[in-house]
Amino acid sequence: MKKLVAGFILGAFIMMSAQAFGDGISFIGKKVDGQTTVTINGEEIGEAVIINGKSFAPVREITEGFGGKVEQASGKGIALKMDDVSVSTTDNPNTDNTSTDNTKLKSELEQKIDQQKKQIKSINEVIAGLEEQLVPLKEKADADKTTVGVDRTKYEIFKNVLQERKDSLPIEEKKLADLEAQLAALQSPSN
Repeated sequence: MKKLVAGFILGAFIMMSAQAFGDGISFIGKKVDGQTTVTINGEEIGEAVIINGKSFAPVREITEGFGGKVEQASGKGIALKMDDVSVSTTDNPNTDNTSTDNTKLKSELEQKIDQQKKQIKSINEVIAGLEEQLVPLKEKADADKTTVGVDRTKYEIFKNVLQERKDSLPIEEKKLADLEAQLAALQSPSN
């Protein structure tokens, strides 16, 4: 009888230990939600599975796809080695992309400068329109001797909006100056 009880206890202990150990790392019994292709630079390197909304991709294939090596893949972990790996955006890695990058950057800056100029022009037009409307509103507000009349409220709102626009103008002009300085720096002979 003692052997039976001891065997039962030992069996229960082994079963619980295996379950406790396996619970945190095992995907056994988990539902695979899907499968997807893993590609690097358009080249298919393997398949990844999706479990509980997370993708699990093959480490070895990804590492080797980027020119690295898997030095250790065991129960103790995975060790990857990446030697001076560089990724080129062109077919010829010896091509100097500096001029292309500068041209693209200059074009983007010119677009931002145009947008900023339009923004400043729009603010100036709003300021002019508000100033034009503010004079008759002030006259109506002054004619209305109450402190909370519709005309007084309208006048106060217009006056506040006008001040906000006037306050924003130097900020927008500074942004424009900064963009123009960046463009000038790119266009200097040293670049």
